[in-house]
Amino acid sequence: MQSTLRQPRVALGWIVFLLIAVVGLFYVKWFPYYNRAFVAASQHSIGKSILMGTASNAPAASWQAAIDYALAYGKAIWQAMVLGLLLGSAVQALIPPQWVARALGRTDFSSVVKGGLMSLPGMMCTCCAAPVVAGLRARQAAPGAAIAFWLGNTALNPATLIFMGFVLGWQWMGLRLALGLVMVFGLGYLVNPAWSRRRKPRRRAKPWHNSSPPTTRAPRSHAG
Repeated sequence: MQSTLRQPRVALGWIVFLLIAVVGLFYVKWFPYYNRAFVAASQHSIGKSILMGTASNAPAASWQAAIDYALAYGKAIWQAMVLGLLLGSAVQALIPPQWVARALGRTDFSSVVKGGLMSLPGMMCTCCAAPVVAGLRARQAAPGAAIAFWLGNTALNPATLIFMGFVLGWQWMGLRLALGLVMVFGLGYLVNPAWSRRRKPRRRAKPWHNSSPPTTRAPRSHAG
């Protein structure tokens, strides 16, 4: 009876999670990047820099320049950060933990590949993808798969690769793609064995026991 009652709840959780992911990513990432791709193709530029704005040179290093950049960057990414927090919470609240463990919980290379491929639709920066990574780890995803997902959002971002090809040239896009593949899947592959070794309990040294317990001698009495 419990399993039959739980099935509709699991299906509803998946529907809500996919709705948050698809609608959120379409509004925050997919549609804006789609329009910006045409700008990059026609103008070989993706707009003004967050650091310089419309100025020709970067501002001098100062506290005010740092604060202005932090405010401009926060204004640019706040929607993606909110979406990352929602998705990270939804992973823990709406997706069955056994599904995450079955898909990404193995410490072999297959889970690393799955984590890297799952990152491609996200196209987030590392700070916005971090809540999702925390949610995956809380649901028993292997460290290598979580790192591949985390780094793949940025290093293998399809929109970034397209923008780089139009703006800097396709040879630079190919170099970034090659190095990104090595970093995402290579680091993920190396992390899993290191994590497995750390999880193995260390053998404690047995306490030393003397085979023969010490004997106490009664003090000699001296006759007066």
